[in-house]
Amino acid sequence: MRRLLVFLAVLSCAGYSAALAEPYWVAYEGNDFPENEGWGRRWGNWDGEFEGDGAVRTVADGVLTIDSMYDEGVYDYAYVERPGATDPGPGAGALPIGCAITQPRASASRT
Repeated sequence: MRRLLVFLAVLSCAGYSAALAEPYWVAYEGNDFPENEGWGRRWGNWDGEFEGDGAVRTVADGVLTIDSMYDEGVYDYAYVERPGATDPGPGAGALPIGCAITQPRASASRT
């Protein structure tokens, strides 16, 4: 019973601190592919990274669509790295922030 109470106390503290945290965000207008706007792109399939064409990607009416439903081994995502201060103001994050991930987390490889 004591372990359960300790677990619940830790869980409530973690939830409280997450609620107080300010979000890091990076603007993306959706008018072009992310790699043309300074983002990076990673894609691959069962054979490895940068193998194949990646997902079917379209930009229409300000919406970027990344569709890899034709094969569950295909992944394709955009990322941006913002090194520098960790001030949580707009665009000032120091963490890589993913724009879209099309590979299910359960089958993602861990390195």
